[in-house]
Amino acid sequence: TLQRLEDPAAAQADPAAVSREPVTMSDLDREMQEFVGARGKEPADISDLERQMQEYMRAGAMQEYPFQQENPYTERPADHDYLKEAIELVRQGRDDEAIKCLEAEVQKHPQSSEGWRMLGELLADQDMDSEALLCLKKGHEADPYNLECLMALGVSSANDLDTMSALGYLRSW
Repeated sequence: TLQRLEDPAAAQADPAAVSREPVTMSDLDREMQEFVGARGKEPADISDLERQMQEYMRAGAMQEYPFQQENPYTERPADHDYLKEAIELVRQGRDDEAIKCLEAEVQKHPQSSEGWRMLGELLADQDMDSEALLCLKKGHEADPYNLECLMALGVSSANDLDTMSALGYLRSW
């Protein structure tokens, strides 16, 4: 049975915040009508509906990665090996520090496909899905032949329920 989410953010933080009131077909119909009303046209079939929903969700997606303001790693010299340091930080279980280190890498080297990929995968591990997808897309743009980035992008897209994009990335892989 589907359950109604009164506050989706609270439900993620506290699963007990999920209402036990079941979702009815009329609730789903109302949500669908609101979606169709926002789009201005009714979908022709289920694939058209899926495409419209993906466009609708992407419209609200973030366009630029939100770098952390306080990042001591950005003060290191440009020739610093951020990737190597980030790998060591992850190995030590210091993921938050590794994220800052990788942010410095991609700020100093925006075409670092590996930096974007590693940052994206680390963010995905932290359940920061929209940020992870953005990073993985930037990594793919920087190097369309980075197979590890393509695979991670396919997996993250699938986790984000964007099946068409996931299939496209995985086919390319």
